[in-house]
Amino acid sequence: MGAARADGENGGTGHLAWLDLMRFAAAFTVLVGHVRPAVVVSFGALPDEQRSALTALLYAVTRLGNEAVLVFFVLSGYLVGGRAVRKLAAGTFSTTDYALDRLTRIYVPLVPVLAVSALIAAIRGLPLVGVDLAGTLVGLNTVLTHNFAGNGPLWSLAYELWFYVVTGAVGALATTRRLRAVSAALVLLFFLVFSVLSASYLFCWVAGLLACAVQPDRRHDRPAVLVGLALAALGLWAIQLGKVSGDTAVQALREQLPRPSVEAARVLFAAGVALLVQRLALTPPRAAWLRRVEAAGTPLAAFSYTLYLVHRPLLVLFEVERAPRLGWSALGLGLGLTAAALAGAWGLYWLFERRTGDVRRWLRSRLVQGPEAQQRMPST
Repeated sequence: MGAARADGENGGTGHLAWLDLMRFAAAFTVLVGHVRPAVVVSFGALPDEQRSALTALLYAVTRLGNEAVLVFFVLSGYLVGGRAVRKLAAGTFSTTDYALDRLTRIYVPLVPVLAVSALIAAIRGLPLVGVDLAGTLVGLNTVLTHNFAGNGPLWSLAYELWFYVVTGAVGALATTRRLRAVSAALVLLFFLVFSVLSASYLFCWVAGLLACAVQPDRRHDRPAVLVGLALAALGLWAIQLGKVSGDTAVQALREQLPRPSVEAARVLFAAGVALLVQRLALTPPRAAWLRRVEAAGTPLAAFSYTLYLVHRPLLVLFEVERAPRLGWSALGLGLGLTAAALAGAWGLYWLFERRTGDVRRWLRSRLVQGPEAQQRMPST
């Protein structure tokens, strides 16, 4: 995705602090979460002498991929849903602009990634099913079909696409008399889809939306930050209790503690992250070194969407035999796979995703008439 931006008071945009860095960190966490099990066996399968507290911490940190996706959902709710709500409140929401923005944002990177996924699957002898391709393109993978070419991370794309669809449909119902029947049908279809998908992920997205739509009176509110940290930590702990582990000591601990609902834990975690996102976006870095760190997030976030979409097929392409124990060879292999995935994702970004704005403007010039067609649409 492009740089994190929000609407200004006069219709302009302003940079939102830290959110680009968060977006790349989430994508990188998902990548690492798939690299580690690709190069070394699970914690429970390690030799006894290697199952130390430090090793347990390493494995815990490298299995936070689902939590990273929750961060993506919160950021999406904040940057897309929240901005749409604020535009609706201000009377500046445009169904055409919104539809063009979201369609190009999703499909300009997605289509080439699906082609790459198909090529790698063919090389590896994995099945390619046409209905899975169709389902993935319309957000019905994990609903009616499987993820295309075995690209597991595409599951979250179904959620994102339907978040965007319902936001646009509600916006159209609120702002125009045209296409009301179509918009109402899309809202109904959204609810039908979420009778299959997990509603807890929807609540995570709505948490981000509310964090943007309901702006605080004070920018520096330490109690809100502490509450956000506490909720995120509690949700993270509860999510971990709900995960399956090969470590018998961890399983024994779980038997002594109440096992929370993973769905409720996700919502707690997302609520805490949403509070933190809200405060971070209002807290620009002041020290020079912090400004440099924060600024580094923009080029990194630029290819985070492509990285998320394509890293799994790239890891399948470079599939290796898992090491039976931790060691320098496993570490080196993991670093090599990580570097290869980053390089491959950046290459695809350079060819396709970075041209999203050009595609959007080209479509806009043909679909929208008059001077308005020449205006640049912001990317999120």
